Amino acid sequence: PIDEFLSLALRHQAEQAPSLQAFLHRVEHGELVLKRDLEKSRDEVRILTVHAAKGLEAPIVVLPDTTQLPGEHDPLLWLPQGVPLWPVAAANEVGPVAALRQAANAAAQQEYRRLLYVALTRAEDRLIVCGWRTAKAAEGFAPGSWYDLVARGMPAACPAVELEPGFAVRRWSEAQDAPIAERPRDLVGGIVPEPLPVWAGRPAPAEPQPSRPLSPSRAQDADLPALSPLGEGTGRRFLRGRLVHRLLELLPERPAGERALAARRFLAQPAHGLDAAMAEALAAEVLAILDHPDFAPVFGPGSRAEVPLTAELAGEVILGQLDRLVVLDDRVLIVDYKTDRPSPASVAAVAPGYLRQLALYRAAVAPMFPRRAVEAALLWTETARLMPIPGDLLDAALAAILGSRAPASGPA
Repeated sequence: PIDEFLSLALRHQAEQAPSLQAFLHRVEHGELVLKRDLEKSRDEVRILTVHAAKGLEAPIVVLPDTTQLPGEHDPLLWLPQGVPLWPVAAANEVGPVAALRQAANAAAQQEYRRLLYVALTRAEDRLIVCGWRTAKAAEGFAPGSWYDLVARGMPAACPAVELEPGFAVRRWSEAQDAPIAERPRDLVGGIVPEPLPVWAGRPAPAEPQPSRPLSPSRAQDADLPALSPLGEGTGRRFLRGRLVHRLLELLPERPAGERALAARRFLAQPAHGLDAAMAEALAAEVLAILDHPDFAPVFGPGSRAEVPLTAELAGEVILGQLDRLVVLDDRVLIVDYKTDRPSPASVAAVAPGYLRQLALYRAAVAPMFPRRAVEAALLWTETARLMPIPGDLLDAALAAILGSRAPASGPA
């Protein structure tokens, strides 16, 4: 059992996330059954209870503890109506209570003798029944014990053999005089094997090389404008974007009255390295978006944050993560957060990389909702403005992406 438990732990670590809670849940609710190999013979001495020995056999079986009766039974009795009864003392076991006690004792004796049958039938060649003498019993063993039952079942002519001075055993053996019958074997004859299919003799076709996955986040970075040397550094700019994304992911799940305090507590963590003025500005920027009435559907009950996305489009694999996915009754809205400063004033001024990113998102999500229109929009966090992107612009951006990845025509 220990080996199997360790193997289960290693398999879980290789197949699942390395979580102790998940592993314990698998052990408790997996309905795992440890089956012993009944036909496997191992060069070892096994110490088992009679319950654990069910279904097993061995050439030599020793029963070392047979002179004692089982321990005290459960003092609790159960009435036929399912009501528990505890007599407290043996003097109280009279009338119907005494009948219940007798029935419980009879059931315990029946189980005790059934286990003796199991123990006696585990031996293939030799069975040794032994125990130790006790001062309480005149014969050295309790009447009705396994030792007593086996002794009474031994033939009267069973000889006693003295193994050493003062130590004798009663031995009964029978020689094998009947021929050992072979087990019948089901010989399969007259079966004509079917010929192998044609494909079995052909070389396996070469597997096509999968294309490099399309990443919408990389598509947006292809032609973004260069940063001003007088503006925020690259690391600072990305830090600001990550913090805004994280707040827009976490705060909508909290009650509206707790969002301001939660945002300031999050931004005040030393790991972010923000001064008080910048933390307050970021908190105000995010709270202005969440408190804006026009954005209520975006952060409502039918929306989800940071949705991982995997899809296949025209033989191309798309991998990405949606900032916000809103599923409404009549349409589906994809929202991508942008922290550009300053933000563009119109759709015409939006970087083509952003359009390509939304085009890939929209094309991947559309097959999941065939009966709803799929729309895409950019949420400019600096100005708290939601900018819908027309579908024809996204269609043109998608056609340009797929066309650029098409193989070139003509001789190689």
